[in-house]
Amino acid sequence: MHFKKIIVLLLLTILNLQAYENSISQRFLEKIKHMDNLHMSFEQKFYPVGYDKPIASYGEVYIQNSPPFKIKLIYTKPNKLTIVYDGKKTILYQNGQQYTYKGKNEEIKGISILNKNLEKIFRPILTSYQNGYYQILFIPRSKAFKDISYVILRLTKDLHPKSFYVYMPQKGVLYIKVISF
Repeated sequence: MHFKKIIVLLLLTILNLQAYENSISQRFLEKIKHMDNLHMSFEQKFYPVGYDKPIASYGEVYIQNSPPFKIKLIYTKPNKLTIVYDGKKTILYQNGQQYTYKGKNEEIKGISILNKNLEKIFRPILTSYQNGYYQILFIPRSKAFKDISYVILRLTKDLHPKSFYVYMPQKGVLYIKVISF
């Protein structure tokens, strides 16, 4: 009898934690879903596999979060580079030159997948609250993001993004610190 109570209590705890994890990620997604335009300043560090030091960049991203989904990514340091995705094609601007990006536009859309239901692409696994921040661990559901093992999204109490960690075992770790949102 005592064993059954422990099992029931354990199951209720697990279900309650899952509901909590989903509620934080759902509240965040609901918040950004209703924002037509997003602007974020950031510091980006990429830690490539096999290198001792990170590659640091700074910039801003502007996102039109309604159809047609558009992104303008402006790197200001160390090199000036602008990437524009207009919903169909991606154009890179550097040193007064314009280049059409020949890769998959899905890679550029990966800058932000706010135009989709994030939980269809990534599954929230664990939510914790530490030092005034929510941390949500996501793992990919979609094969479009097969290079990614997991993503950690760090949010303030007000559900503003603070940082992202993207773990790619074959490439390295991408860390993005949100300076303003």
